[in-house]
Formats: sequence, structure tokens, C-alpha cells
Amino acid sequence: MTRSRSETQRAQLRALQLGKLALCGGLILLASAMDLPAAGNRPPDGGSGRGAPPEAIEACQGKKVSDSCSMTSRRDNKTVKGQCISTPDKKLACLPEGAPKPKG
Repeated sequence: MTRSRSETQRAQLRALQLGKLALCGGLILLASAMDLPAAGNRPPDGGSGRGAPPEAIEACQGKKVSDSCSMTSRRDNKTVKGQCISTPDKKLACLPEGAPKPKG
């Protein structure tokens, strides 16, 4: 039994559509594996959503903007000196010396 030209074209079109569907599914899996944030899940300030670490906020409790502060670094457990700043989410946190100021 031989296929007509239109049957062959329909079969090729179905194969192409399945290939596209598989590619889209693969991209969705890849994006979710990479944990890419969806546009609707971003914080209102457009930042990363991480914010200041708790130890930076604790280091500035009872202080004002520009006061000196110190905290223990999570990376190497060393004491870090810095200055209290107002973060984009309006919290007071210790910014280590030499660190870039957050945008916002």
C-alpha cells in the first residue's frame, strides 16, 4: 500500500509538530532545573530577592545610618567591619568595608 502525497505531508507535519513539542518541553524542564525566577515572582524592587543576611541586620540593631558596625562573616567566620546602610527594602544592615552599595 502506498501513501498519497497529502498523507505523506500530513505525517511529516505531525512529526515536525511533535519535535517542536518535545523541544519546548525540554526547554521548560531545563529552565525549571536552573530555577529561573518567573517574571511574576520577582520582588517588587526588581532585585534578586535575597536581601541582607540576618547577621548584617542584627549588627545594626539600635544604630543609625552611617554608624560603624561589625559582624561575623558566614564565609570564613571572621569579624568584618562596615557601616550601617539603609537597604532597598528599607532595613538597616551592616555593609562590609569595600563592598559595593546595593542598588535602589
